[in-house]
Amino acid sequence: MLNSEQLDVSASSQPDHVLSESEDSIHFEWNNDLEPVLTVQPGDTVRFECRVGGNEQITPDSTVDDVVELDPDHIHPLSGPVAIEGARPGDVLEVTIVEMEHHGWGWTAFRPGETGLGLLPEEFPDPYLHIWDLEEDVAPFVNGIEIPLDPFPGNFGVAPAEDGSHSTIPPRRVGGNMDVKHHTVGATVSFPVAVEDALFRACPRNIGRELT
Repeated sequence: MLNSEQLDVSASSQPDHVLSESEDSIHFEWNNDLEPVLTVQPGDTVRFECRVGGNEQITPDSTVDDVVELDPDHIHPLSGPVAIEGARPGDVLEVTIVEMEHHGWGWTAFRPGETGLGLLPEEFPDPYLHIWDLEEDVAPFVNGIEIPLDPFPGNFGVAPAEDGSHSTIPPRRVGGNMDVKHHTVGATVSFPVAVEDALFRACPRNIGRELT
Protein backbone atom coordinates (compact mmCIF):
# COMPACT_ATOMS: atom_id res chain seq x y z
CA MET A 1 0.00 0.00 0.00
CA LEU A 2 1.50 3.30 -1.09
CA ASN A 3 -0.51 6.23 0.22
CA SER A 4 -0.30 9.68 -1.32
CA GLU A 5 -0.79 12.79 0.74
CA GLN A 6 -3.64 13.97 -1.42
CA LEU A 7 -5.19 13.05 -4.73
CA ASP A 8 -7.76 14.77 -6.87
CA VAL A 9 -10.16 12.22 -8.34
CA SER A 10 -12.72 12.91 -11.02
CA ALA A 11 -11.13 16.32 -11.29
CA SER A 12 -10.50 18.82 -14.05
CA SER A 13 -8.85 22.23 -14.27
CA GLN A 14 -12.29 23.80 -14.02
CA PRO A 15 -14.54 21.41 -12.08
CA ASP A 16 -18.19 22.16 -11.42
CA HIS A 17 -17.64 21.53 -7.69
CA VAL A 18 -14.75 21.28 -5.24
CA LEU A 19 -15.00 19.13 -2.12
CA SER A 20 -12.34 20.16 0.37
CA GLU A 21 -10.77 17.92 3.02
CA SER A 22 -12.59 19.69 5.86
CA GLU A 23 -13.76 17.87 8.97
CA ASP A 24 -17.35 18.06 7.72
CA SER A 25 -16.55 15.98 4.64
CA ILE A 26 -14.32 13.31 6.22
CA HIS A 27 -15.62 10.07 7.74
CA PHE A 28 -14.38 6.53 8.36
CA GLU A 29 -17.29 4.25 7.60
CA TRP A 30 -19.71 3.18 4.88
CA ASN A 31 -23.08 4.28 6.22
CA ASN A 32 -26.20 5.23 4.28
CA ASP A 33 -27.39 7.41 7.16
CA LEU A 34 -24.68 10.06 6.70
CA GLU A 35 -25.98 13.37 5.37
CA PRO A 36 -24.50 14.50 2.03
CA VAL A 37 -22.07 17.41 2.16
CA LEU A 38 -22.57 18.21 -1.52
CA THR A 39 -25.35 17.67 -4.08
CA VAL A 40 -24.50 17.52 -7.78
CA GLN A 41 -26.27 16.91 -11.07
CA PRO A 42 -25.56 13.91 -13.32
CA GLY A 43 -22.65 14.80 -15.59
CA ASP A 44 -21.08 17.29 -13.16
CA THR A 45 -17.33 17.17 -12.51
CA VAL A 46 -16.23 17.13 -8.87
CA ARG A 47 -12.74 17.77 -7.55
CA PHE A 48 -12.10 15.72 -4.39
CA GLU A 49 -9.33 17.07 -2.18
CA CYS A 50 -8.55 14.03 -0.09
CA ARG A 51 -6.51 13.41 3.02
CA VAL A 52 -3.53 11.14 3.31
CA GLY A 53 -4.30 7.50 4.07
CA GLY A 54 -4.17 7.12 7.82
CA ASN A 55 -5.82 10.51 8.31
CA GLU A 56 -2.58 12.42 8.96
CA GLN A 57 -1.33 9.90 11.52
CA ILE A 58 1.68 9.46 9.23
CA THR A 59 3.64 12.51 8.01
CA PRO A 60 6.89 12.91 6.02
CA ASP A 61 8.69 13.14 9.38
CA SER A 62 7.14 10.00 10.88
CA THR A 63 9.16 7.08 12.21
CA VAL A 64 8.32 3.42 12.66
CA ASP A 65 7.10 4.27 16.17
CA ASP A 66 4.15 6.06 14.56
CA VAL A 67 3.19 2.85 12.76
CA VAL A 68 2.93 1.08 16.12
CA GLU A 69 0.51 3.76 17.33
CA LEU A 70 -1.65 3.88 14.17
CA ASP A 71 -5.39 3.79 14.82
CA PRO A 72 -6.70 1.17 12.36
CA ASP A 73 -10.19 2.68 12.50
CA HIS A 74 -8.83 5.83 10.81
CA ILE A 75 -6.86 4.29 7.95
CA HIS A 76 -9.34 5.30 5.22
CA PRO A 77 -10.55 8.91 5.45
CA LEU A 78 -13.46 8.95 3.01
CA SER A 79 -14.46 12.25 1.38
CA GLY A 80 -18.20 12.83 1.00
CA PRO A 81 -20.92 11.77 0.83
CA VAL A 82 -21.86 13.42 -2.46
CA ALA A 83 -25.52 13.16 -3.47
CA ILE A 84 -26.27 12.73 -7.17
CA GLU A 85 -29.61 14.38 -7.83
CA GLY A 86 -32.17 11.92 -9.12
CA ALA A 87 -30.15 8.72 -8.59
CA ARG A 88 -32.37 5.91 -7.33
CA PRO A 89 -31.88 2.26 -6.33
CA GLY A 90 -31.61 0.15 -9.45
CA ASP A 91 -29.73 2.87 -11.36
CA VAL A 92 -26.05 2.65 -12.26
CA LEU A 93 -23.70 5.52 -11.41
CA GLU A 94 -20.82 5.88 -13.88
CA VAL A 95 -17.78 7.72 -12.52
CA THR A 96 -15.03 8.77 -14.93
CA ILE A 97 -11.60 9.57 -13.50
CA VAL A 98 -10.58 12.66 -15.43
CA GLU A 99 -7.43 13.74 -13.63
CA MET A 100 -5.39 12.78 -10.56
CA GLU A 101 -2.68 14.66 -8.69
CA HIS A 102 -0.41 13.85 -5.77
CA HIS A 103 1.38 16.25 -3.47
CA GLY A 104 4.90 14.95 -3.49
CA TRP A 105 5.06 12.20 -0.88
CA GLY A 106 3.50 8.95 0.26
CA TRP A 107 4.01 6.10 2.70
CA THR A 108 4.03 2.32 2.93
CA ALA A 109 3.91 0.44 6.23
CA PHE A 110 3.11 -2.84 7.88
CA ARG A 111 2.64 -3.82 11.51
CA PRO A 112 2.76 -7.36 12.94
CA GLY A 113 0.69 -8.88 15.72
CA GLU A 114 -3.02 -9.06 16.52
CA THR A 115 -3.52 -5.52 15.18
CA GLY A 116 -1.62 -6.37 12.02
CA LEU A 117 -1.48 -3.88 9.17
CA GLY A 118 -0.45 -4.58 5.59
CA LEU A 119 0.15 -7.77 3.65
CA LEU A 120 1.08 -10.94 5.61
CA PRO A 121 1.76 -9.23 8.96
CA GLU A 122 2.26 -12.62 10.58
CA GLU A 123 5.38 -13.13 8.45
CA PHE A 124 7.28 -10.16 9.85
CA PRO A 125 8.41 -9.73 13.47
CA ASP A 126 8.92 -5.96 13.36
CA PRO A 127 6.93 -2.98 12.03
CA TYR A 128 8.22 -1.08 9.01
CA LEU A 129 7.68 2.35 7.46
CA HIS A 130 8.90 3.80 4.18
CA ILE A 131 8.32 7.44 3.20
CA TRP A 132 8.26 7.91 -0.57
CA ASP A 133 9.46 10.87 -2.65
CA LEU A 134 6.90 11.34 -5.42
CA GLU A 135 8.38 14.39 -7.12
CA GLU A 136 9.36 12.52 -10.29
CA ASP A 137 7.64 9.97 -12.55
CA VAL A 138 9.00 7.17 -10.40
CA ALA A 139 9.28 6.62 -6.66
CA PRO A 140 12.74 5.39 -5.58
CA PHE A 141 12.72 2.58 -3.02
CA VAL A 142 15.87 0.75 -1.85
CA ASN A 143 18.74 -1.06 -3.62
CA GLY A 144 18.08 0.87 -6.82
CA ILE A 145 14.43 -0.22 -7.07
CA GLU A 146 12.12 2.35 -8.69
CA ILE A 147 8.30 2.18 -8.73
CA PRO A 148 6.61 3.80 -11.77
CA LEU A 149 3.89 6.22 -10.71
CA ASP A 150 0.43 5.45 -12.05
CA PRO A 151 -2.14 6.68 -9.51
CA PHE A 152 -5.51 5.10 -8.89
CA PRO A 153 -8.15 5.48 -6.16
CA GLY A 154 -8.14 2.63 -3.68
CA ASN A 155 -11.42 3.12 -1.86
CA PHE A 156 -14.47 4.67 -3.54
CA GLY A 157 -18.08 3.89 -4.26
CA VAL A 158 -21.65 4.55 -3.17
CA ALA A 159 -23.56 3.89 0.05
CA PRO A 160 -24.68 0.31 0.78
CA ALA A 161 -28.36 -0.57 1.11
CA GLU A 162 -27.77 -2.19 4.50
CA ASP A 163 -28.26 0.19 7.44
CA GLY A 164 -25.61 0.86 10.04
CA SER A 165 -21.86 1.41 10.05
CA HIS A 166 -19.73 -0.79 7.77
CA SER A 167 -15.95 -1.16 7.65
CA THR A 168 -13.86 0.57 4.98
CA ILE A 169 -11.44 -2.37 4.83
CA PRO A 170 -13.16 -4.86 2.45
CA PRO A 171 -14.49 -4.27 -1.05
CA ARG A 172 -18.25 -4.64 -1.43
CA ARG A 173 -20.97 -4.75 -4.07
CA VAL A 174 -21.21 -0.95 -4.17
CA GLY A 175 -17.45 -0.31 -4.33
CA GLY A 176 -15.32 0.10 -1.23
CA ASN A 177 -11.67 -0.85 -0.87
CA MET A 178 -11.22 -2.33 -4.34
CA ASP A 179 -7.58 -1.36 -5.01
CA VAL A 180 -7.93 -2.05 -8.74
CA LYS A 181 -4.79 -0.77 -10.47
CA HIS A 182 -6.68 -0.29 -13.76
CA HIS A 183 -8.80 2.50 -12.23
CA THR A 184 -6.42 5.14 -13.58
CA VAL A 185 -7.05 8.39 -15.46
CA GLY A 186 -9.53 7.80 -18.26
CA ALA A 187 -11.23 4.83 -16.61
CA THR A 188 -15.01 4.80 -16.11
CA VAL A 189 -16.22 2.76 -13.14
CA SER A 190 -19.87 1.68 -12.78
CA PHE A 191 -21.47 1.46 -9.34
CA PRO A 192 -24.92 -0.05 -8.67
CA VAL A 193 -26.99 2.57 -6.82
CA ALA A 194 -28.44 1.11 -3.62
CA VAL A 195 -29.91 4.19 -1.91
CA GLU A 196 -31.55 7.43 -2.93
CA ASP A 197 -29.06 9.95 -4.41
CA ALA A 198 -26.32 7.26 -4.43
CA LEU A 199 -24.18 9.03 -1.77
CA PHE A 200 -20.80 8.69 -3.47
CA ARG A 201 -17.53 9.06 -1.59
CA ALA A 202 -13.83 8.51 -2.30
CA CYS A 203 -10.56 7.90 -0.52
CA PRO A 204 -7.85 8.09 -3.21
CA ARG A 205 -4.46 6.92 -2.04
CA ASN A 206 -2.60 4.46 -4.27
CA ILE A 207 0.24 5.76 -6.43
CA GLY A 208 2.50 2.89 -7.47
CA ARG A 209 0.79 0.60 -9.96
CA GLU A 210 3.45 -2.07 -9.44
CA LEU A 211 2.70 -2.31 -5.72
CA THR A 212 -0.67 -4.06 -6.00
